Amino acid sequence: WTRSVGQAAKRIATEALTDTKAAYLEFWTRFREHLLSKGSVVVPQKPLPQHWATYRIGRSGFVLTATLNSNANRIGAEIFIQDDPDAGMLLALKEQRVAIESELGFELEWQELDGKKGSRIAVYRSGLDPTDDATWVACMNWLQDHLERLHNTLRQRIKTLEPLNMDDICQ
Repeated sequence: WTRSVGQAAKRIATEALTDTKAAYLEFWTRFREHLLSKGSVVVPQKPLPQHWATYRIGRSGFVLTATLNSNANRIGAEIFIQDDPDAGMLLALKEQRVAIESELGFELEWQELDGKKGSRIAVYRSGLDPTDDATWVACMNWLQDHLERLHNTLRQRIKTLEPLNMDDICQ
C-alpha cells in the first residue's frame, strides 16, 4: 500500500509538469546518474523540475550551479554567491581573475546582480537545446567538465575568502 501510494503521488507530481519542466527533471535525473557513474568530484543532489541544479562547493553562501536555458538554447556552469549585496566576495575573487581564468583554461563572466543580494561567476555554452534529448550527451559532458574545473579551481579559494569593499580597492 505504501509503495503504491508513493508511486501514485510521484505520477501526479510528474503529470502536473509542463513539457519543459518534465524535460528538465529527466535531464537532471540522467545527469545525476552520469556524475555518479563517472565518480565526479561534483556531488549530485536530488533532481528537481527546474532550470538549475546546485552542488556544494565547501562553504555556505556559495553554490556550484548548472543551468539549462531552453529559450536561449544554452547551458551554463557557475558559482553563485548568495547574500553578497555589495559584491564583496565577487570582488575578492575577481582580484584573482587572471590566475583563476588561466587555471580554468577559459574566460568567465563576472556578474554583479543589480538589485539582488547575490552575484555570479559563470561560463556558458550556446547552441544546445537542453530540452532536446539528442543534445544531452554533449550537454552532460560539457557541464561535468566545467563544473569540475570550477570546483577544483575555486573550492580552496572560496574556503578562505574574505570580502572586499570598494574602499579597499580605491585605496
